[in-house]
Amino acid sequence: MRIPVQISFRDMTPSDAVRAACEEAAAKLERIEPDITRCRITVAYPHKHQHKGRLFSVHVDLTLPGRREAVVSHDPHDKHAHEDVYVAIRDAFRAAEQQLRSLSSSQKGRPRQAAAEPQGRITRLFPTEGYGFITSADGPDVYFHRNALQEGNFDDLTEGLQVAFGEASGQDGPQATFVRIID
Repeated sequence: MRIPVQISFRDMTPSDAVRAACEEAAAKLERIEPDITRCRITVAYPHKHQHKGRLFSVHVDLTLPGRREAVVSHDPHDKHAHEDVYVAIRDAFRAAEQQLRSLSSSQKGRPRQAAAEPQGRITRLFPTEGYGFITSADGPDVYFHRNALQEGNFDDLTEGLQVAFGEASGQDGPQATFVRIID
């Protein structure tokens, strides 16, 4: 993957073991689609049934080149096996694999084009808030968060630095899915 896996936990204490299981499952997805540009995983423990136990749900959001997206929201729907977080992760990633295979097979026969990464310069930085903006020659300013930086330290960035980035539509306009410093 071109950027690290982003894992968040809802209604539960973060766990290094669960984080490692998610990262391992996400790495297996690269065998199906090596060009995944973003992988966000949410592990939640929201159901509070008194008689049926608490069930985990896992949400996997993948972004692929060409603005394609695969989203798996694997809610347990009273599957008692999902009382085990690792079973819930396994089932969610199986569904993600099926979706990726489906997307990959629909692309077969079409020539695969290397997507040119847009380039621009960092024009505004807000170091204490952890974000900034990139200006490119062919579009509006693009917002980026410190988590989008692939390599290096956010605190070492300076205005005027040339970067390559991936772009997606964000809530308030264009947003960088990844930022890579160009040497």
